[in-house]
Amino acid sequence: MEATNRSLELLTGVGGQCKRAVEPLSFSLWPANRIPARLGRCRWSSDGIGAIFAAMNTMYSVVANRASEVGTLRALGFARSAVLIAFVLEGLLLAVVGGVFGCLLSFLINGMSANTTAGMSEISFAFRVTPTDLTYGLLFAATMGIIGSLLRTACAARLPITSALSQV
Repeated sequence: MEATNRSLELLTGVGGQCKRAVEPLSFSLWPANRIPARLGRCRWSSDGIGAIFAAMNTMYSVVANRASEVGTLRALGFARSAVLIAFVLEGLLLAVVGGVFGCLLSFLINGMSANTTAGMSEISFAFRVTPTDLTYGLLFAATMGIIGSLLRTACAARLPITSALSQV
């Protein structure tokens, strides 16, 4: 800084002082800069809840349309718990296959970056898919499969056999 100040004085003939601009890290610690991250987390959470309800609705309709199968299995002598476990395992298998497919698709955007201009500033970010992200995605898919199939199948398994068979 001293050399810059002397060069400025020699070139212009006017005394002056150069000062360092605001440190980049001190600006990022400003509380208002945390607002977009918090809004993003709120949006991601609401999107996640919407995805859970969409997946559970799909599983509900699948099991509701197969109530006659539940009745047939019960009429053949399978216990309620066996029918419940069979449908929950089927839901889990379908959800995990979907989760693996989603994880494979996420590798298509791995390493891509995006830029956007907001007013006088530019925001840049890069997509990174980590093993932790993949693990959470698969666990999330498995949980949705279990919960989505468990609730509706438990209701269908409690139906009397004649009621379940009449829902053809």
